[in-house]
Amino acid sequence: MLTVHTYRFLGDHSTLSLHECAGRARVLVRLEGDISRGEECALLLTAEQWARLCAFDPFDDRGRALQDVIRALTFSESEESDLLIVAQAADRDVVHLLMRKDVPAHEEDFVVISLDASEWHRLITLDLV
Repeated sequence: MLTVHTYRFLGDHSTLSLHECAGRARVLVRLEGDISRGEECALLLTAEQWARLCAFDPFDDRGRALQDVIRALTFSESEESDLLIVAQAADRDVVHLLMRKDVPAHEEDFVVISLDASEWHRLITLDLV
């Protein structure tokens, strides 16, 4: 797979990388934490999946009164691939992007990054597909 452009978002303990692929039919999403501990996940999203991710509004205030209702999207390539979960935070201040193996070795085997509204807007307006 040839990467045309790479866009990075830096978190406190992780880095989100979005890779524009040649042909612009897919986007490689990588989330890296502590590489020495193997905290790295990657997933190829199709153009349709990327459009679904970009249409998700995790900062929607309509459900604010229902603090326990949190919306999320889940993406995977296959049953054995890494999972990407894009989740709305209860306070609507950030969106969480979490990646993990389909069957993690431990419950805490995941990498997460939180993006604020401006970072999320920058992510969904990238011209990748």
